Amino acid sequence: GQGLHGSRISIKEPGAYPVNLVVSNAYGCQDIAVGNIDVGDRHVAGAPAMFSPNGDGRYDEFLPEAANEMHAPWHFSVFNVEGELVFESIGAQKPWKGQLIGGGTVRIGERYFWNLELTKPDGSKSIHSDVVRIDG
Repeated sequence: GQGLHGSRISIKEPGAYPVNLVVSNAYGCQDIAVGNIDVGDRHVAGAPAMFSPNGDGRYDEFLPEAANEMHAPWHFSVFNVEGELVFESIGAQKPWKGQLIGGGTVRIGERYFWNLELTKPDGSKSIHSDVVRIDG
């Protein structure tokens, strides 16, 4: 059987991008979905560039403001530099506090990549991605 084939694109500027998704089954039947997806960075999502989960009351939790403002579904995920998922949150009021999947916590100087996928009330999607640095 044939698997799904995808292509990866790099987007350097935030904004709205057209997306065409073409799927076909083993018998050659095809279907096409067309739409726009909004792509943003930490500035658009209202996320700080640093995260300091040391209990001093400043930058102890990390969750882009765009997630707090949404009353529709969202998915927040964090990855280490190797691309491994280290945290995810689906739903409000669950920010990242520095804990890692599998145990342990972040260390000062480390960098993590995050994605925030939002579904707007009209059903359209937006994705925000950026890097956060662990600070003391």
